[in-house]
Amino acid sequence: MVSKTRNTVYIPATSTKKHQEIYDTIKRTRFFDAITFEGGKKSVRAIAAEVNIHHATAYRWLQQKTLLGSPAYRNNRKQSKILRRKSKLSPKTCKFLVSNDNPVQNQLLDAQIEYHHIPLSQRQVTRKLKEHTNGGQIYKAAYIQREYTRQNLDERVIYGTAYKDKPLFGYWDLVYFTNEAHIDPSQIRKGGILRERGQRNNPNNIQQLPKLAGTKLHIAA
Repeated sequence: MVSKTRNTVYIPATSTKKHQEIYDTIKRTRFFDAITFEGGKKSVRAIAAEVNIHHATAYRWLQQKTLLGSPAYRNNRKQSKILRRKSKLSPKTCKFLVSNDNPVQNQLLDAQIEYHHIPLSQRQVTRKLKEHTNGGQIYKAAYIQREYTRQNLDERVIYGTAYKDKPLFGYWDLVYFTNEAHIDPSQIRKGGILRERGQRNNPNNIQQLPKLAGTKLHIAA
């Protein structure tokens, strides 16, 4: 190694080790047959030299045969954890869909698939979201409480001021309250949002209540 000086430029040493040769099943079978018939007469190193393999490889094969048995005769490769073709929807894309970076996060899943040009059906996307995220799906969105209008607040104050001193007996006991319902079409259906489980109260996932369209149906009994 060259000692370090001001005028010395270090060049990383490249490995001169040759690429490890991959032996086929025939090579392994010849070695094991030789061990079977000549193992008591010759050493493992001598047999490895005759078969033209390194002695370290020979010892490793013998250890594999002890552990695996007959599969040691075959060339072993690393097992694949996913025995199918590569998915068209990556885990990174799934994480993006359930994040606040998704510009159409509060739209229906079909609309999001079309917007992002995902070549999968809704059922396949739903399965991938469950696989790569923490329960990612369309959840009912959380809404913040709407602010009361000035007119509404004024009417409440006037009503309370006018009737606060009325007695319970002699006035309120003579008031007959009816069951009634006020229906505003803009509040019938709450929107949804594509998010992960446990992220309901995330400030970025809380939606603003839509502007009221006004009571269209009043039911009293």
